[in-house]
This record gives sequence, C-alpha cells and structure tokens, in this order.
Amino acid sequence: MKKEDRSYEVVRRGGIEAALLLCLALFLFTGVLFAQAQNAEATAVSPQQADNATLLAVYVLAFDNDREADDSINLTYKYTPTVQSLVAATDELAQVTAVILADLDQADDTHILVAHNGETTAILGLPNANGSLNSTLNEYDTTDGLTLGGFLLWAQQNYPATQTIVSYVGHGTPLAPDTSPDIASITTDTNAALNRISEAIPMPSRVGMNPNFTDHHVPDSDQPSLLTAYDLALALDIATDGGANKIAVLDMLHCFAASIEQLTEVAPYAVTAVAAPNYAFFDPPMLGAALADLELSMSPVEMANSIATSYSAVIPPYKHPNVLVAVDNSKLPAIKQKWDDVAAGLLASFANNSGETAVALLNAYTASASTASLYDTTFCSEHSDYQLAPPDALADMGGFALALSQQFMSLAPDVAQAALDTQQAINNAVTLKINQNGLPWWDPQPDSWNFNGVSGIAIFAPLQPMAVNGELYHPWQSLWYTDTLVIAEDVLIGGTQVDVLNPHPYQFIGGSELTWADVIDAYWTQRGIHPRQGTATALCLPEIKEVEDEDLALVITDSVDPVQAGWPLSYQLRVINKTTIAMPNVILTATLPEETLFLGMTPAAVCQRQANIITCQLGNFSAHQETAVTIDLHVGNRSGDMPFPAQVTSDKAEIRWQNNLNTEHTAVLPSTFLYIPILEMP
Repeated sequence: MKKEDRSYEVVRRGGIEAALLLCLALFLFTGVLFAQAQNAEATAVSPQQADNATLLAVYVLAFDNDREADDSINLTYKYTPTVQSLVAATDELAQVTAVILADLDQADDTHILVAHNGETTAILGLPNANGSLNSTLNEYDTTDGLTLGGFLLWAQQNYPATQTIVSYVGHGTPLAPDTSPDIASITTDTNAALNRISEAIPMPSRVGMNPNFTDHHVPDSDQPSLLTAYDLALALDIATDGGANKIAVLDMLHCFAASIEQLTEVAPYAVTAVAAPNYAFFDPPMLGAALADLELSMSPVEMANSIATSYSAVIPPYKHPNVLVAVDNSKLPAIKQKWDDVAAGLLASFANNSGETAVALLNAYTASASTASLYDTTFCSEHSDYQLAPPDALADMGGFALALSQQFMSLAPDVAQAALDTQQAINNAVTLKINQNGLPWWDPQPDSWNFNGVSGIAIFAPLQPMAVNGELYHPWQSLWYTDTLVIAEDVLIGGTQVDVLNPHPYQFIGGSELTWADVIDAYWTQRGIHPRQGTATALCLPEIKEVEDEDLALVITDSVDPVQAGWPLSYQLRVINKTTIAMPNVILTATLPEETLFLGMTPAAVCQRQANIITCQLGNFSAHQETAVTIDLHVGNRSGDMPFPAQVTSDKAEIRWQNNLNTEHTAVLPSTFLYIPILEMP
C-alpha cells in the first residue's frame, strides 16, 4: 500500500520515518520506548493472493460526548482532522475502502462516509439492526450491540473484501458490564440512591466522576450509555456470522480495553486485537497513519502489529506514557484455562487457611505496584491520584501472576506453578507490546510511569477499596463481577420497584466450576469488604487521553446563589492552563451584568474597567498555572436570571476553544425591603 510520493506523509508528525528514528533513539538512550515482538506465526500470502487482495477498514467514531461539560474531552472537535487523515490515506489505493461511521455531540448527527481513492461519498441514512439502509435514520446509540452489528453487516455486504479491520474510537471504561437497568439510570435516580428497600444491595454512587459516557444522545432514552464488552461482542457476532467469518483485526481505541475480560468477549470474532491496558491516547493522524502503513500482503497478526506500531510512532514521547498490545486471539483460551487453575488452587488454600491466603493474595497485589504492574483506575475527579499503585483495581496479568508465584511458593506450590503457566500463556498470546514511559501531561504533580516490565494484558483485581472522605468504595464493576444473574432485588428506580440484573456475565468468569470471581468473593468475605454485603461501590469513568495540545480553561463561581436584590455578590474567575505547554499573553475579559454596581476587583494591578467591561492582563502562563480574579458587585433592583459572561484568550490558538468561554447564571430574588441605590465605586 505504500507509495513513493504521498501527500499524507506531510500531515503526520514529521513523517513516519522520522518518528521511528526518534523513537529508536529514545529507546537506545533513555529507555522511553520499549517494544517486544513474540510468536507472530504470520501466515504467508502468495504474490497472486496479494494482487487480488482487498481491504475494508471500518471506523466507528463514537464522538457523541457531553458538549456542555466544562472539564471533559469532547472528541467531536477532532472529527474533521480524523476524517481528513483517513481520506488521505486511501489516495490512489483502489484496493482499499474506508467506511467511517461518525456520531457527534448533537442529536440527529450520526452519519456514514465512504473513503476510496482519496475521495469521500456520503451515505443517506443509516442501516437498521438487520443491515438494511434506512434513509430516515439519523441517530445511533454507538454502544448498542444490535445497532453496531447492523452497521457492520451493511458495510461488509456493500464493500466486500478479502480482509476486514474494525476500529472503535471513543470514551470507554474498564470491562464495562452489561447491566439492567442501564448504569446511568441506576446511579442518577434519587430513588435508587436514597429510597431503596432496606434489604437491597446498595447501588453505585457517583463519586466525582467526569461526565463522559460513550454516547450522550441515545434514541428513545434520556440517559447516556456506556460501551460494554458484551455489546461490542454482540455486534461482532452479528457481523461475522457467529465467528464463522472473522475480521482480521479488532482495534479498540478506548481506555483499558486490553483486559482479559474484554479480550475474552471479543476473541471469537476477530483473529487479532489491538488495545491498551491503561489509558489510550488519541490524535487525529493516528488512524490515517495506521491505515497508510498496512500492506495488503500482511497476515492479520502482521496487521495488528503494524497498527500498534503506527499509533506509537504518532504519539509524542515523554508526556504520553502508554502501553499498546497486539494479541493473537486464538491463544486467549489457554490463558483462561491456566488462570482457572490458579483460581482452583487459591480456593483450596482459602479452605485450608483463609487468613494467610488473603494476606498472601494482598501482598501479591501490592508487590505488583513495584513493577508498575497496576493500571490507574482511581480517576474519580478530585479524588484522582494518577499513580500506578493501590487501590487501582486493574493489575497487569503477567506481573500479577509473577507476584503470585513468589507469594505462594511455600503456601500453595500448585498456585505458584499455575501462575507461572499463566504468565507463559500470556507471553504466547501477545504478539507485540510497545510502550512509552514518562510523566503524564495532565497531572500537575506527575509520577514517572514506566511500563517496561508489564505484559500488556490486565485483569480485574479489586483487592483494596478506595477511600473517599473516610468511606470505602469498590469500583462499580465489582457488583457485576459474578456469574449470578440477579444482583439486587427490590430497588426503587424512577418510582418503580425493580430487580437489578446481570443478564450477560463476563465470559472469562464463566464456563468453569471455579473461577477468579470465586476467589475475589472469598477474599472480600474474609476481609469483611464485600460489595454485596455493605461496602459501597463508586461509578468513576475515565476519558481517552488526547495528545497534548494548548488548552486554557475558565471556571466561574458566584459567592451566593440565589442572591437577594440589593445585596453584595462576588464572582471568582479561575483561569487554568490545563497542560504543560506555556501560554503567552493570557487575557481575561468579563462583562458586568446589567443593573449591578461595581465595587472592586482583585488583583487590581492587572485589571482595568471601562464601562461594564473588565479586562485583566494576566501575562504568560507556565505549565499547569492557575490564576484567580475576584470581582465584587452590588446587585441592583432586579430579579430573575442574571448572566455573567467572560472569556479568556492567549496568543496561541487552541483547538478546544469552547472551555475558554463561560457564563455564570445567578438567580436574583426580588428585594423585600425599600431599595436605596448605592453610589458606584470609581
């Protein structure tokens, strides 16, 4: 697929060749980049087969994010350059077709573009769940398996190819379970939070979570939705005729997708998978770069390895620590078999000596942190620690297996041996692990993340709850980490008493008499921290991390709301540099509300007022700098909504400019006293 002269190469960060040379230099001199290839077992393709080969590349851009959220990543703003990169990658490649399904951040905006030979064709309407095009359909729930399955079926029927790859890009969460009712309804309804039947198991609480579900405009629903491992597998099941016609590569470009639980769900329908066990990064050139670097003669394993390598070459080093793996899905059943042996041995050890077994299990989990073998799941907003350490609930499976073998060598030798066998099975399944080390750019006080020692496949290990304001919380997935179909009975949701169900338990903890879920259950019980016996759970959602771009943000708060007419009111305006990129000549501008009297502002030295406009010259902002401005007013004789708009600018252009604008709305109550005007301060 490569051509000697391709305009797309100019778009990429200095070209793939320069990026690879840079990454190689970083590896040789700093160890920032670490790649490991294992057991590719590529199937040879003859020249005649290559001449007749065609490729269908399907992209699901799940960019339907919360456009009103102040502190979240709205992927819609990356839509245009993402599509441009894919279209450019198909230029003069007659054997390649890219089908792009895009769902953006407003209602009725889901659409399909087909890119071929550098040109695009817009499709009228969307396929229904049966794969038939409906010209009046214009909004998808991109987390619904039946919907996605219909789309994938339509794409394959209309653009048949010898090989198909599917990339899903969007916000996700670790091993999201299939819940009934949906998780958004369970956690947002006040009845579910406060008025549940006393015997019912407490439902997850929202603890400082960010607002980004995967899809925010769900047809026939007022709740956002999350992509679950089950729904992604269901979509692939429909598209591949139950796995009879497997796709070559499934690329899951969302955070924490490389868990053994999620990989096990999708394995029957794809030859290989590409995913990240920790945060995934996204930059628009990534998709086009990966597509441009594929060769039609490649086997599925080679394609998966190439995609991961291309992504890593585009992601800048140092401030974007990450892990990407390519996995041979045919090797995943062996991992489950060996880990079930670990589970059986651990349960036997619990039966003999539950206390010592629980301690050894916890010690293995804690020891995993010493080799960066925990992945960051403590991302509950202001409670985020951005450290690869307890109480993170995802463990690197290879690192955890090694720690188990060491902790149980004397206590339960069969556990130690089964853990080592698991580690070998993981090594056999991972065909490529590539990582970058460094300091995460979004953390104002970052710790260095080094992933050189990890295997790249994670496993759910909720062995230490997170403490928030003195209360313990397990991850919300803990309630559904069981093969039990009924999670809780008699829960009031929306005024209706319902049972909370687990209709499709994780495949990884099914199919055997004793599984990892049974071990966790025994551990929770022994330690007295069981989530179905009183310990709370918290719904926290991560975001896919973007490659660092300039980003100022403005946050406004009022001192009183509602405020009485005739009373004083203060506004605090916080200007925040959200990145490590220096921002020159930062200027804050605010418009005073009508029928208010200006009393003063702090810091007065950098701010000036002309009529009702206040301008503050805040100067140059360094990495993660934050500056506050306070404006004091006296509310006049008015009532109702009182808007206070402001904006912040810099000499550097920003892609995410919407969070530079903010308007604080304050409710003003009519005065009950005789109103006497106050003279305005000069």
